[in-house]
Amino acid sequence: MSETQPIELDAGTPEIDLSQVKRRSLTGVIALTSRTFIIQLISFAATFLLTVFLTPADYGTFFLVSAVVNFLTYFSDIGLAAALIQKKDQLTREDLVTTFTIQQLLVILLLIILFIASPWIKISYGLSSAAIYLLWALAISFLMSSLKTIPSVLLERDLKFNKLIIPQILENLVFNLSAVYFAWKGWGINTFTIAVLARS
Repeated sequence: MSETQPIELDAGTPEIDLSQVKRRSLTGVIALTSRTFIIQLISFAATFLLTVFLTPADYGTFFLVSAVVNFLTYFSDIGLAAALIQKKDQLTREDLVTTFTIQQLLVILLLIILFIASPWIKISYGLSSAAIYLLWALAISFLMSSLKTIPSVLLERDLKFNKLIIPQILENLVFNLSAVYFAWKGWGINTFTIAVLARS
């Protein structure tokens, strides 16, 4: 296949007609609304239980470390995925390969910076070794999430939101069930480390 040859969104259906767009858009709205409701419900129940099993210090550490990784996530995409989703022409293999390559190079560079800066972060914020392990677990999760960018772009362009929400709900469920279980077992901050790795 040529690098610049358009990639069909749906095998056997080169173009999506207006009726399909309307149907898939409606299905997408329902799917996304359902996803939000289900994830919020799961997260609310899990958060309530975690506040019972964990100390405020554990929670504070988790949110602090998560903020560091979320800051890196902001720079990992630089609008590449959004550009692909909004592109009017059909995507080519070159578009996908270029976007994937650039994003992975950015992610790897940011992870290298994160690992090098870990000792400084530990000292500056007074973090424990367990908190640094959580930071590294979130970094691994960050890398794994970046690998899903291209498949997600293709599904969004094809308006197949229902295929996007199932993995998201399952990831959320795995994370929260793991977190609640290990918090109940008294694993402290390591609860989040295990839950993050399980979700990845």
